[in-house]
Amino acid sequence: MDLQSLKPLAVMRMAGELPAGSAWIYLGEYDQPRWWIWRGGAVEVVVQPDIPMERLDLRPLVGLRVCVLAATYNCALLRLCNRLKEFAASVDVFVLDWLPDCLGMRWDRGQADEWAPIGEIKKEAA
Repeated sequence: MDLQSLKPLAVMRMAGELPAGSAWIYLGEYDQPRWWIWRGGAVEVVVQPDIPMERLDLRPLVGLRVCVLAATYNCALLRLCNRLKEFAASVDVFVLDWLPDCLGMRWDRGQADEWAPIGEIKKEAA
């Protein structure tokens, strides 16, 4: 299933260009920003939570850093994140319901943990 808002990114990638910064995915009932009309603009994609995440064509996101913003932690978010891990270099997830106690969770290709909290303070060995 193609997302119309990813088609300009696919064209950009086929031309050998990379987007400026991270690609942002908003999971929810939002209006789609027309990011592609500005040269050098950040990629912003709206994904409706009721579509089948397993069928999304996310190939234009290969090797990119992807940030996901969702209002709540739910099954649609988990399915989207699992799909993104097949393509993205890293995924940062921000869940509005978790604020202010937790900023979100992060996954980087090659890390040992499934997900790591964002902003976690690592203790140094004494």
